Amino acid sequence: MSNQLNSSPIDSYTQAFSSTYLPDEEYQQFDLTITDERLDKMLVQSLNDDVDYWNKPPFSLRDVDNDNVRFLLSGKGDEGSGLVKVHDDDEYSDNRMFTAMRAILSYATGQLTKPELTPSNNEDYYVKMARNMEKALWQHSMDEDADVKFRAAATNLVSRKRGFLKLRYDPDAGMYGDIVTDVCNPEDVTFDRFSGFLDNPAKIYHRQRDSVEYLCEVKFPNKRDEIYKAFQIKQGRYSQLSKMMTYFECWFSYRDKGKPKEGVCWFLPEQRLILDKMPNPNWVYTGNDTKDKETNVLFAPPKPFVWFNYINLGRSIIDETSLFDQAKPMQEALNYRLKQFNRAVSLANGRWLYDKGQISEETASRFINRGSKTLLGVDYSKTANPVQVLTPNNVSGALMESIQDSRAEIDGLMGTPSIFKGANPQSQDTLGRDQMVKAQAGMLQDDLVRAIANGAKRYYQLKLQLFRVNYTEDYYFNVKGGDGKYDLIMLSGETGLDSNVKIGVETDSNLPLDKPSIRANAMMLAKMNRIDQLTLMEDLGMPDPEIRTERFLRSQIDSYTYMQSIEQGMDNNNAEMDIMQLVASKTPQERDAYDEAYLNYFNHFVTLNRFTMLPRDAKQRVIQFLQTVTQKAQSSAQLQESMLNDAGIINRPPIFPLPKRTLNIRLNGNMDPAQTQQIAGSEGQMFTSTKQAQNAQDPAQQQAATGQMASQ
Repeated sequence: MSNQLNSSPIDSYTQAFSSTYLPDEEYQQFDLTITDERLDKMLVQSLNDDVDYWNKPPFSLRDVDNDNVRFLLSGKGDEGSGLVKVHDDDEYSDNRMFTAMRAILSYATGQLTKPELTPSNNEDYYVKMARNMEKALWQHSMDEDADVKFRAAATNLVSRKRGFLKLRYDPDAGMYGDIVTDVCNPEDVTFDRFSGFLDNPAKIYHRQRDSVEYLCEVKFPNKRDEIYKAFQIKQGRYSQLSKMMTYFECWFSYRDKGKPKEGVCWFLPEQRLILDKMPNPNWVYTGNDTKDKETNVLFAPPKPFVWFNYINLGRSIIDETSLFDQAKPMQEALNYRLKQFNRAVSLANGRWLYDKGQISEETASRFINRGSKTLLGVDYSKTANPVQVLTPNNVSGALMESIQDSRAEIDGLMGTPSIFKGANPQSQDTLGRDQMVKAQAGMLQDDLVRAIANGAKRYYQLKLQLFRVNYTEDYYFNVKGGDGKYDLIMLSGETGLDSNVKIGVETDSNLPLDKPSIRANAMMLAKMNRIDQLTLMEDLGMPDPEIRTERFLRSQIDSYTYMQSIEQGMDNNNAEMDIMQLVASKTPQERDAYDEAYLNYFNHFVTLNRFTMLPRDAKQRVIQFLQTVTQKAQSSAQLQESMLNDAGIINRPPIFPLPKRTLNIRLNGNMDPAQTQQIAGSEGQMFTSTKQAQNAQDPAQQQAATGQMASQ
């Protein structure tokens, strides 16, 4: 550069934000058509220039990574161990920034931000497809713990000025390969130094590490000989192939015949070796630019990175400062004041003086019982008081005020006052007042919430684009439906995706749930009969809300059937265990009784396709066992019919009477009187036969009817 940035921090800041000091250099874009030798030279030179630029003020990324991480872990900026040792005031620190970080992350990343897709057409088919894609994106992200990864990226953003996520297709993930999300170490990602705020950077370097064997056998098998030569490997011993090596992946933009293009290459900077290069693989190429945009989700091949911005002046892709940068001076001042306080408190018990001419040190130690470090021997020339106490000075009130001011200032800079962290509630305030104050404190973090949501928007756009490119087969997702049950959704990159959907995120969906308010509102709606049972159980946070709702409704509709279903649950488990043993050529354990529910479960199993697919010998064992237990059940039932329980009542379920039926026959038009009598007679006869069938169920009625017939 002709105008190099000076070492003075003030001059560096001035030059960094002034267009007068823009680098005067020849800027060359990469191209896939140039030779490997020239491309390698351009890559290495550009990488060095970009790293040097970001390591100067106001960014100073190398210093940020070293100092801010230590402040996060230990509350100190030096090379301390980070352990708090209260007996050594030089090692003590009140890590106020760490507690603030916990409160920030709990609020800003309370949940994973939910996607919101707008269909490209208002037809039912496209609306349904957009909803399925939305559910699939959410479920896929939750399955790979994206909420935890967003939290890690937010931690880097608040403490280290930038946070990164990277999406890639892993052929070894899942059964058929899948999209995975990586949390990138900010030290490993370098942007082009000319990248503007929210722009598509011209270059993104990603430093990676793998073993020599992995590069040669998996990633770049065509470069095996050249890699061996670069690392002077001849025989390929395990000690040589297992060594970890560092290489770079560079995603870059360029122009080909005036049209914007995207490419990627991999290289070893020290060995000056290009490992591979290709057009951006995160794109479906059709050969026509217009059709490409219609086929893909995005309008250009994307670089697979998600970066977050928080406190930015709108000039650079990297934030100029962070919350940690602003709070570090106050944390250092707090640590210094705490050291002063600890030194003063360590002398709170005073200092004992003894006359060496009259009392030995050993005797004085036994007398005061304080240990030798609290004694000071002086020559009093045999005064009347051989032992005296020096009263210490009290801790200055100004020192305590300074400590409290430093803590409050750190909380203010981080946007985490005490009430926001759930500490020091005001005893004179009501719960509603405390909640209102906490909500006001949460507003200080709304800008960070929006920053996380903006990153989540790009995250879902990238993921859906990678779905479109890599889901060439049918992929299935089990997602929870609105009725509490799980729906099976199928996505396919070629037929099951609407590439023209608009992707956004639900506002404030990443905020933590206010569970007490949700429960209170649910109970209020329940009293007003304005909420269904399943939603009530979910809002109350009950475990297994679907099962609880089903049990409640069954008990309200038919309590007798509900009680029978509870009893049959054990019978079904017993029957299933016996079936599994029969299929495994084992003999089930003999049971005391085989009731109706047990037999019904076996009969139902025989009708299933699961039974049909069993081997012939297994089918025969099941049928023979069913016939045997059926005979045993019939014999047992006949014996129980003739036995009374302790109360003198036959031990069987009560037989409920059939519901009464009112005959309401309405005949329209002119009909023959004989035909009318016949219709009415048939209805009456059917009613009479129903009553006879009901009476026949009662043994006493049946016995009386039999005696009456015999007398006749």
